[in-house]
Amino acid sequence: MFTVETYETILRRYVGEITESNHIGSLKKYNDTTGVSQSTAQGAIGSSSASAADRPGYNRAIDLSYFEKRIYDRYKITLNMDLIWNGQTYAAETRDISQSGLQLRLKTPIDVSESDLVRVDVMPSVWRQLDHPEINYRVVRIRRLLNDTLLALQCVESEAKDGLAVISEHIKGSAQTAMSEQTDPEDALLTAQALLAERFYMRSTSIMPFFIFDSQDGESPLRIIFGNQVNLRSLNAFNNAQGVFDFTTLVTAKRIKLLTRLAIRDSKADTLIAVYRSPDHEKPKIVADLECTSHRQWCQLLKRYMYQPFFRVFKIVARVANRPVEMRIDEALAPLPDESDKFVRKLLMDAISLSFVGAMIDVTDQVHKWRHGDCNSEQNTFENPTIYSEYQHSLTPPQMVPIHYIQEKRSEDRYLGQMQVEVDINGQRYPGKTRDVSAHGLSVEIADSNFSHVGKGKAKVTFTKLEARSSSMSRIKGTFRKVPAEIVGGAATGEQVLRLKISDTPKGNQFSHAFSGFLAKRQSDLRLETSHTLRAVTSRLYSSIFIESTATLPLFIYCRSQNDWTFRLGITSSPSPLVDYFEVADGEFDFSVMTMNGRLQWIMQKVIESGSAEIILYLSKERRGDAAEFKIDSLVDFEIDDESQRSDFVRRAMEHDFRCVKLIVNQPDVPPKAEIEQAIDRLVKLSPGRSKRLKTEFENLIAIGDAVDITGLVEDVWTDGPSQSDAEEIIGLDEKYGISE
Repeated sequence: MFTVETYETILRRYVGEITESNHIGSLKKYNDTTGVSQSTAQGAIGSSSASAADRPGYNRAIDLSYFEKRIYDRYKITLNMDLIWNGQTYAAETRDISQSGLQLRLKTPIDVSESDLVRVDVMPSVWRQLDHPEINYRVVRIRRLLNDTLLALQCVESEAKDGLAVISEHIKGSAQTAMSEQTDPEDALLTAQALLAERFYMRSTSIMPFFIFDSQDGESPLRIIFGNQVNLRSLNAFNNAQGVFDFTTLVTAKRIKLLTRLAIRDSKADTLIAVYRSPDHEKPKIVADLECTSHRQWCQLLKRYMYQPFFRVFKIVARVANRPVEMRIDEALAPLPDESDKFVRKLLMDAISLSFVGAMIDVTDQVHKWRHGDCNSEQNTFENPTIYSEYQHSLTPPQMVPIHYIQEKRSEDRYLGQMQVEVDINGQRYPGKTRDVSAHGLSVEIADSNFSHVGKGKAKVTFTKLEARSSSMSRIKGTFRKVPAEIVGGAATGEQVLRLKISDTPKGNQFSHAFSGFLAKRQSDLRLETSHTLRAVTSRLYSSIFIESTATLPLFIYCRSQNDWTFRLGITSSPSPLVDYFEVADGEFDFSVMTMNGRLQWIMQKVIESGSAEIILYLSKERRGDAAEFKIDSLVDFEIDDESQRSDFVRRAMEHDFRCVKLIVNQPDVPPKAEIEQAIDRLVKLSPGRSKRLKTEFENLIAIGDAVDITGLVEDVWTDGPSQSDAEEIIGLDEKYGISE
């Protein structure tokens, strides 16, 4: 049931899980004459229509920004208190409280803003006189629901006041009586949902995130680019002749300044770059971006390169970096041991110096459809565009960082160390050395160059040196000989490494008991193996920053049953500017155009057949009469019978508010089991039932992708691009970003 109690957990006003059956029913009208789909305000979703969300087929969007913003448990306790602001007192009641903050409900309007300092008087909730009943709080979040105002407050009190003691007494009493009932499991549910969605999305999106830092001498401003298995095809455009990613030509002072300007405009402006590596060249080259200042120049360039096997075109968007809440970062760093303080400090300092976040989106297929024949024969010869050579020398190339996750949930420390071992797999013996060991597991680097093993299986491990040096009794028992183990995984491609888990058998337990004693005696001389945690923490931190700053609109598609597809949006606290386009009334957003008329079914059929799918939406937003309401008409590329239909629609749409949106989705790349367990660990403890339902929800996730604004790629709206003055503006950007010559 969708109630006011759960409404506050939805990020701002963006709600709405839309199913195919709803769209074909009441949410759309279809004009058989024009072939244009009309989305009406009746199908809109938003804060002013809670009853709509009660109907079957609706649910809230995934709040990708959500995270438990407190160290302490939150308790559902209703207490009367007074809020004091700007010299006035407002009667309020608590909805939940914790040691570090509380949430108040006010029945009267209040003109307060986020970050304002307020005071809360706890006297109405006690029967005794207090010396200091007023506590200082900062407003961190505001929700206005009908006639109510919900304020999330963070305690900023620096003195020990008896008002704080009252809060502590209520929490202590609740903890003693019914802690499991009072602790808010909804909070943990939304946090786990956000963490899981982030992990699935970062492993499955086809776009390529990048990060621009305030650079120091000798460092590249563009230092991190993520890659996953899905966007590998696009990343291959940057492969050099040796098969190694080479981003050298991407990092020039001029190009960094261009990206900086785009970010300052909050991705409301973008650019294209064309990448090409000929068979005769070692390195990929950026053959065009700002230098191509007209449609004609682009047509000429495409005629020359577009059919070459190593040619790709990318749309580039960028935004000022928005950082996630501090607790989310703390959570990412929590798995690191004390010995990693130096790494943690560097990681946090790097995050502080992060200025802009962007994405490279492959639009090669879209530019292939441009009408290149419109360029007359005299212009068929490609003209080299003007290049500002003094800005073309490359800076330090960026680091390419793949997405990393914890592959296994380790319940014990693992130590670095090399020990000679022999691994027996199906009667075939392979000599090797350990990379790291624990009492119940180890990683082994196989010495045999012909070794290859795919998948899981059984093995037996003999610790040859330990066997030779062990006591007579151990040798008799064969403690270190042919220890049963399970193959749980391997390392990266090209490495001959096995990850082994000692089997839970009498023989395996005998080894683990003896080996744990061996490690305990030498613990002070052994180094902890933390590389897996360091890689995962780095991925989690920058994944959270990218999600918070994304210029696209993440999409999640679920399948509840046959032909029952569920479409959900990933919304952040600072969502993509594209979201505003879908506001059809005050606080009401309509995304039904993405899925009506069987569009979602068409997408899913393509995903099932080929693993990915994309459609192009042509959208026209028009006011409804004199009312402050809008309708959105739409046309999709596969619904178009001929080119004139598309051109006519775009021409009419440009008289109002036109957008072209690309939806691209892929089958999800499921994170390792240990990562899923880590994300829902707290929820499992608080509410096993909710945890089970959440896991089932993500098991039903069958496609992940993005909605991307590509209006600038539509030839009908193409302008002559950046002028000479624009180029000079880029060259003259302020030096504070550390990218000046």
